Amino acid sequence: MLEKTATLFRPKLIIVGASAYPRDFDYPRMGKIADSVGAFLMMDMDHISGLVAASVLANPFEYCDVVTTTTHKSLRGPRGGMIFFKKDPVLWVDMESAINNVVFPGLQICKLVKLVVALMKLQIGCDVCLKEGVLQMDLEEHRRFVLYLEAVQQICTRICKHSDI
Repeated sequence: MLEKTATLFRPKLIIVGASAYPRDFDYPRMGKIADSVGAFLMMDMDHISGLVAASVLANPFEYCDVVTTTTHKSLRGPRGGMIFFKKDPVLWVDMESAINNVVFPGLQICKLVKLVVALMKLQIGCDVCLKEGVLQMDLEEHRRFVLYLEAVQQICTRICKHSDI
């Protein structure tokens, strides 16, 4: 169905994502479809980024031109977002310039100083955040919390306990 729709309408951008559903997408197939119609492929993984970081779900970075996520959902960090993109031109477009020229500081800015500081801390510890989660839960514990929705109250308690904002 996606192949037929993409061939018929020839979109410039195909966006992959499914709200809060922990679905494992077929990125190689979607990458081929995007390439066949000359479209960019973007993944919005804000609800599943913790599962991707924990290797529970497939990694979209090899196949997607742009990947977006939030830092406060399954990564359990301060409220914010991240945009990842390929450094090399994609479809003759300089993604770095295109994204940086429209995101910050031109159109979006945060007035909450504590949030900016928290995001800076997150950026400094981004490797830990993306591999182990901000609260440094072990991966097995993380899988249980996100996939089986266990102990929502425990998550809230941990976030409040370890948050300085």
